[in-house]
Amino acid sequence: MEPTPSQSLTPQDVETMLSKVYELLKSKSIPRMQFYSEIGISAGAMSQWKLGKTTPIYNSIAKIADYLGVTVDELTGDITQKTAA
Repeated sequence: MEPTPSQSLTPQDVETMLSKVYELLKSKSIPRMQFYSEIGISAGAMSQWKLGKTTPIYNSIAKIADYLGVTVDELTGDITQKTAA
């Protein structure tokens, strides 16, 4: 059984994913506060992910990807491919 992103993400992986998210927000001119409000995930929750205190669940990652118009693999592809190898 292949690991889901939430099972295999390290704090560094989450930081990489969040960097991709923030790059996409910037390229689409979406303010972070609007993003947090519209997807229903708080800035505090994402900060906890980045600090490694909690790990995002797959549904949260999928919600973020859907909002940004990308696939989960585009947000986590390098990460999950690395851990699945």
